Amino acid sequence: LPAISPASFTQDMDNKNLAAHLNGKTFAYGTTKIEKGGTMAEGFGTQNLSSIIAFNLVNETEAERWISKVILYDEGSENGFYTKVGLDATKIGTATGKDLYVVDENTEYSPTLLVNLKGSKKDYMALTKDGDRKSKIVTLAALPTTLVKPVVYIMFADGLSVKKELAVKPLNPGEVTGYTVTLTKADLEKKVAVVVDTKSFLQAWVKAWDSTEKSYTIETLGDITLDKTVDQVSSKISKAKASFDLTVQANGMLFNKDLTIEGDGKLILPADLTWLVKASGTKDAYPTLTINNPIVIENEGCCGNAPARLMLRNKEGGYGAYVLGNTIENNGEMYIGTDNGVGVYTFKGNINNNYDADLEKAGVINFGGKNLSTVTVEKTIKNAGIIN
Repeated sequence: LPAISPASFTQDMDNKNLAAHLNGKTFAYGTTKIEKGGTMAEGFGTQNLSSIIAFNLVNETEAERWISKVILYDEGSENGFYTKVGLDATKIGTATGKDLYVVDENTEYSPTLLVNLKGSKKDYMALTKDGDRKSKIVTLAALPTTLVKPVVYIMFADGLSVKKELAVKPLNPGEVTGYTVTLTKADLEKKVAVVVDTKSFLQAWVKAWDSTEKSYTIETLGDITLDKTVDQVSSKISKAKASFDLTVQANGMLFNKDLTIEGDGKLILPADLTWLVKASGTKDAYPTLTINNPIVIENEGCCGNAPARLMLRNKEGGYGAYVLGNTIENNGEMYIGTDNGVGVYTFKGNINNNYDADLEKAGVINFGGKNLSTVTVEKTIKNAGIIN
């Protein structure tokens, strides 16, 4: 029987029970002694395997702060946190924690552990500058592991985060590991854009548009499966908007500066989703979108109505560049420069244009654009589908 622990939690900050959201999400194991001809068991007992991590968030920023997530990330770990790992039953009673693990091809990991915070019927927690709400405790559970270079991201309601380094502490079975994380005014001057889900991705995209810097970087902390049902995100500064729902945002998602997306995990486009991206540049000053994550474009599968679509384009009469720095697994549809703009498209990783024999569906790649557009593939296209 494997030990299982989730990577995501949701904590109601109005609940005074700080561990209520961990109910049913920790793991315990036990032994028993069989008596009376192997038909009756006696003395069954359990022992907690899970470790609890508690963050005491303290606000020293001189104003109320709205916090939506707390994200634990280990920069020094190759695999991240265990979410599923086998246990060696023969060692129960003589070993604990990681010494019980059977690590094999079935072991599963997550690069992050995160807590979504809710309070006062909102999708964030208010951390005041004084009073009894100046500090709040956030908790999550994890399977025992050895932290190497832990950091925590405190994500605010606008999607930007403060990164704080943490002391290296063991996550021991059945114990609580505590950290005090103090937010200061200086922290707010060093906010970063990290994404862990579709909403934070859209928020980061809008922040990139509004940024006064010439370039902007969005860091992913694990696989991001894009979701068109997530509400459109709009800027409070400009008219910038971001959504994967073309019925809401028919012109797609625009970028106006050099924008880089990189970090852990893949960008996954599921069935029925179209990611339409357009550069908003001129001949003399065109922006570049660089995506260094692997990209997976799925077909309609068993239950979708249409394959996923990735469309890299430019505004009509506009200019822009795209650099895809990693492998693309295309099971759906790709549209490269099929518009009236001028684009420079560079693929630094392999493109696998696949065919699904079970569904009899082929991946499709469409190249187009004005005559001045250029496409460079630095590695290989493995084509089992259709290229137009």
